[in-house]
Amino acid sequence: MSGNSYYVYILRCTGGSLYTGITTDMARRLAEHTGGGKKGAKYTKNHTPEAVAALWRVENRSVASRLEWYIKQLTRREKLLLCETPEQLALRTGTEAEAIALSAVPCPASEISCASAQSKADAQGM
Repeated sequence: MSGNSYYVYILRCTGGSLYTGITTDMARRLAEHTGGGKKGAKYTKNHTPEAVAALWRVENRSVASRLEWYIKQLTRREKLLLCETPEQLALRTGTEAEAIALSAVPCPASEISCASAQSKADAQGM
């Protein structure tokens, strides 16, 4: 993929909720979500991100926006399943969405965890 890649991500937030978005710079976007500034999403101001649950790289904004829309249509259970098996996104949608290992995600100073959403869901009995 070219240097103009976009990323589609799912964040696990306080209360176990999930937030989906797109960006060109994951580290910057995480800092915006957790920093409480004007650039973070309205949703993450009240539901603080705790972990990156899943992350995919795609070739352009058009593909990223389509995948974001697709993910937002899924049920919570389907999203959690997708976080467990991120490679399924490309298979389900017929896109070249490359699943990124969460260990490769640079986390901002807020120290949010780059771990699977399922681990917390399991602890909560979901």
